[in-house]
Formats: sequence, C-alpha cells, structure tokens
Amino acid sequence: MFKIFLSILSALISTSVGVATFTAVSTSRGEVAPVNFKLASHLTPGNPIPYSVWCNWHDLALYNDDSVSCETVQGDGTLVNFSFDRNTRQITRASFEVQNETIGKLILAWGDPTAYVLHGTCIEVFWGNRSAWTIGAFSPASRAFFVEFYDAVPSETLPWAGFITVMH
Repeated sequence: MFKIFLSILSALISTSVGVATFTAVSTSRGEVAPVNFKLASHLTPGNPIPYSVWCNWHDLALYNDDSVSCETVQGDGTLVNFSFDRNTRQITRASFEVQNETIGKLILAWGDPTAYVLHGTCIEVFWGNRSAWTIGAFSPASRAFFVEFYDAVPSETLPWAGFITVMH
C-alpha cells in the first residue's frame, strides 16, 4: 500500500512540476515585449554610405583591406558604428549598444540562434545575419551589450548547439 501511495505521489509531483514549467514558459513567452531597438533602414548592410557620417579613412592605409570604420547617429539618438567597403560602396556591417536586453529575451523575440563565435571571453550569438555580443558566463540571462547586423554571416561561426558547457 505504501508503494502505491509513493507511486501516486511521485506521479502527482511530476505532473505538477511539468504543468508549472509549461505555465511559466508559456506565460513568459506571452508577456515578453519585442526588442526595444531598431537599426535605421538606411544604415542596414547593403546600403550606400549615408550623408552626415564620420569615417576613419586612415583605416585604408593601416589595414589595406578597403574597409573603413564609420559612425553616425540615427534618428532616435543611437550611435551606430558601421563598416563601409570602398570597392562595393556599401555598408557591410553595422552595430550599436543596447540596454536592458538579454540573450534569453532575444531568443524569445528572434527565435533559436543559428550560430556563435567565441572571441576570447566574449561570445557573439547569431540569428542569421544579426548577432548579439555578451561577456563571461553564458546563459539566457546573459546581458547583450550590443547587436550587430551583417551583409553576410562571417565564415568563422560555429553551429548553435544550445546552452552547453564547454570543457577546455
């Protein structure tokens, strides 16, 4: 009789935990606000260099790769850094700082990541041609410090495998 009682109690606890988890995830997904940032359309990769920008033209002499680092302020006051390719005459990458965003919030807004790159202690997480940068211990609660938009996904990305522990 005691074994039956323990089996029923175990089943009830398992069911309760499952329902509570489902409810918490469903509720959190339903209440998540969309990301509170946007890159101005004229600054997206593939566009020509906009007017009213500052560019470090010395990059051409220093790095000899026909890419120039530039910055401008978009309409909402956000400072946007971008790379301009002198040969194609197009923006190839644009990035800016974000506030109050986490990797988890971006996953809820943009879906599952597609790739990542480790840059020392920094992790760049990709969703297609968009990415977010974080530093240190990695989890859904990790703060996204800035987001980046590319014309093409960098070749050094690794396929997303979820939140895993990497042993060195």
